[in-house]
Amino acid sequence: MLKYSNQKLQNAILKLFNLVLSVGYFPEIWNQGLITPIFKSGDKLDPNNYRGICVDSNLGKVLCSIINTRLIDFLIEHNVLSKSQIGFLPKHRTTDHIYTLHTLVEKHVNQNKSKIFACFIDFKKAFDSFGTMVCSTHLSKVV
Repeated sequence: MLKYSNQKLQNAILKLFNLVLSVGYFPEIWNQGLITPIFKSGDKLDPNNYRGICVDSNLGKVLCSIINTRLIDFLIEHNVLSKSQIGFLPKHRTTDHIYTLHTLVEKHVNQNKSKIFACFIDFKKAFDSFGTMVCSTHLSKVV
């Protein structure tokens, strides 16, 4: 809807975003969302079998998307990310690491090595326990 709005509205939103960024205050209403539980599988009475989907403020989403793009561009430009980190980066897919793993295993097997080990970590609900103050402190230095 914002994409097809007139130039006056777009300019007003641009001024609002610039104000939010310069003042450093993210409007509280933009932090609010409506969470709808989506059933995954298993026992419907078990809350762990649901995934929450949150509908957020459109203005907040657009601003966060702009900040995210700037942040990713900065990280790529300054070569901050490890070569093995490809999540959420442009021109990369989740299957890229599957191909890398397959290639390494195949190479190992062809060299007649006896053992190969792999470790898979499920970071389920990792962001639920991530320190938001630590994150915002580091992000403020970049954005």
